Amino acid sequence: MSRVNAPHPWYQSVLVIGMTLGVLLVLLSSYIYQDRQARERSHIERELQVINQLQRQSVQGWYESLLADASMLTDDAVLGDGLATLQQADNSAQQEAGQELQDRLRYLLEHANYSTIRLTDIKGQFLMDPSGPLQGRLPNIDRDVMRHAFTHAAPRVVPPRVDDTFNFPFLGVIVPLYSADNMLQGAAWLVIDGRQTLYPMLEKWPVRSTTAGSYLVMRDDDDTVFLSPVPIQHDAALLCCRHKSKA
Repeated sequence: MSRVNAPHPWYQSVLVIGMTLGVLLVLLSSYIYQDRQARERSHIERELQVINQLQRQSVQGWYESLLADASMLTDDAVLGDGLATLQQADNSAQQEAGQELQDRLRYLLEHANYSTIRLTDIKGQFLMDPSGPLQGRLPNIDRDVMRHAFTHAAPRVVPPRVDDTFNFPFLGVIVPLYSADNMLQGAAWLVIDGRQTLYPMLEKWPVRSTTAGSYLVMRDDDDTVFLSPVPIQHDAALLCCRHKSKA
């Protein structure tokens, strides 16, 4: 019978050392990969935080500018006194006041980013827009905001929404109007197309990305409401409303 030679002791040692080095190499590669992933994730998170801060400042600045412009209209004598005359004077004075109001509204449309402006009485009944006399009344949500505007004697913003009022996503600003004797005469409803003003600010992304994006989100009781277009339906707003417990 032939005798099987046992492996030389040095061969076994080399095999053990090789297996150990292989395991160490796998562990080292895994550590390097995880460390690189962690550093990349940290870099991306810092970048997103900076971008988020910049966009928040941009939207906040736009919001403050919107309210500042609306506050100037509160003291607009043409609008306040015109509304008083329109509701109280005789026909000839009403016609003259109506024409002055109409001219003023057209001027505002030409020089501001409003889609339309509608004047109302203190109950929210429409009186006039840039085209002339107008029938109808403010939607319920805007009338609620109008009461707050009257209480605080200052403009109030109605959050962006989509409904049957207009065929585009819009937000409104309710501006209380006073006559020269400081009497409340009604309100101006400033309507702003979100696609032309607010949403473009969210689309500006400082770095190239096919997946990143920004959205306006508002808490509504126990719901989270998206106020700007979401990827699933890019051309519409307020289409996604998720319960916070599921978000």
